[in-house]
Amino acid sequence: MAESNFILGLNPWSSNQIMNHFPDPIHRILLIRLSALGDCFCAFPVFAALRTHFPHAHIAWAIQDNFAPLIQNLPGLDEIILFPRQRWKRSSWFTQLTEGRQLIRRLGMRRFDLTIDVQSNTKSGAVAWATRAPLRICHGGEEAKELTQWLNNKPIPPSAEMPHIIQRNLHLLSPLGIPEASPRFPLPPDPFAKATVRRWLEEKGLRPGEYFLLTPFCGNQNKEWPPEQFTRLSQILAQHNQATVFLNGPGKEAE
Repeated sequence: MAESNFILGLNPWSSNQIMNHFPDPIHRILLIRLSALGDCFCAFPVFAALRTHFPHAHIAWAIQDNFAPLIQNLPGLDEIILFPRQRWKRSSWFTQLTEGRQLIRRLGMRRFDLTIDVQSNTKSGAVAWATRAPLRICHGGEEAKELTQWLNNKPIPPSAEMPHIIQRNLHLLSPLGIPEASPRFPLPPDPFAKATVRRWLEEKGLRPGEYFLLTPFCGNQNKEWPPEQFTRLSQILAQHNQATVFLNGPGKEAE
């Protein structure tokens, strides 16, 4: 209870208070990016930089169950902590409450020294808060969403010189003395998926360099490019003898 009172009473903008509790050395790190697919991919450079700077640390990644396959083969990742959102959506409130308490307890028992909340909203901030890590970094300023700056304790305001989200994500590591470098995406291709796609392309008579892959759908429909624009783009490519392959997604088969 004393720990909770300390966290909730902390001024989130006070750097002096935070650095007094800076863990040294850092042995256990939790990267938090729960969703969505593209945003999780944009967090890969943060993981790569952490692994390079802390080669002997235990690094875990908290992620929703439906996106966990993306990182299951990530080299150098020691642990995946599942946030079972998909299962909870199909469960009773009692199950959600019971398992939520269990998850909070397990996170506290992990004894993380540092959390990097790349997502920076209430949901991801609650995961960081539950770890009781002494240093909990998140986005600050206009990048901070909902209650994240009260659940974390080291918000990093965005820089006007960093227009891309990957740059802003890497900027979260600045309090750790990690120099900003070129983004790295250390994810190897899945051998089974690679063989499956290659076989499908061969069946369609397509070879590398002879087609464009278009992805018209995403998790948020408001972010999707209008379908007629994709149609026009494929027509333009066809005029230049370039085939197009449309990447579909679950629940989009009829569209």
